Amino acid sequence: MTNTVLNATMVSELVSVSYRDLTAAATTQTLTLKTLNPYAKVLGVAALINTAFVGPTAVSVEIGDNSTANAYLSSFDVKQAAGTESVGSAAHANDDIDGTSYVKAKFTSSGGNLNTCTAGQVTIQITYLHTLVPA
Repeated sequence: MTNTVLNATMVSELVSVSYRDLTAAATTQTLTLKTLNPYAKVLGVAALINTAFVGPTAVSVEIGDNSTANAYLSSFDVKQAAGTESVGSAAHANDDIDGTSYVKAKFTSSGGNLNTCTAGQVTIQITYLHTLVPA
């Protein structure tokens, strides 16, 4: 049996997504928020509405990974009032520990395409362990 010592640092990053980032003439658009190094582990995700989204009848966001759109945060209505927050789950079994993984935001609208939004901003906090594997 061999034990490997990993050096890990907890990191928390804020990523802001504006209505201007939603350029798809479609009702869904996925944006990559963060590319994680191999062996990184997402601990949690939170979303805070800075400015309510305006445009289509409904606009929501899910936060996920390479394979599951809502792995970290289920559908969150971003047309709610500024200051509204949602905290996602840290537990997710499919983290890619030996390859590159991503934190992605999937925006979905109804009653209009995403590129018809005229206002809105949401800040997403991603907290993860940045792990260095010894050579």
